[in-house]
Amino acid sequence: MSNNIGWCDFTLNPFKGCSGAIDGFGDKRYEGLPVRFDLSAMDAALKRKKPATYFLCSMRDLFHESIPFVQIDQVFAVMALCWQHTFKILTKRPERMREYLGDWLQFDNRTDAINQAALIITDGNEPFACSD
Repeated sequence: MSNNIGWCDFTLNPFKGCSGAIDGFGDKRYEGLPVRFDLSAMDAALKRKKPATYFLCSMRDLFHESIPFVQIDQVFAVMALCWQHTFKILTKRPERMREYLGDWLQFDNRTDAINQAALIITDGNEPFACSD
């Protein structure tokens, strides 16, 4: 999906729903909706041959506790197949990212996705993320 974000060409959001409002913050329309995983949201990157920069999970935190590592594996597998693209992933959960990557990097055949990923830790104060 194209966007108005200056540092990327497109956004990709394979997770929909909400992790729940904490401390009363957030859009109440999404509160309590289950998080759904839709890997087909990554199809645009697979189909696009021209190099592009994608903001991955712009509406959620890929390393949120509600997202199982097996689903993160699937997202990283798509990134590995898209060697021509750059994927930017922002997280407020560096501990969980470290936990995931520590296990993940033990497998040499999976490191291709890291070459295409910019893993960025933010210090934002939003306690959760929601998306349509």
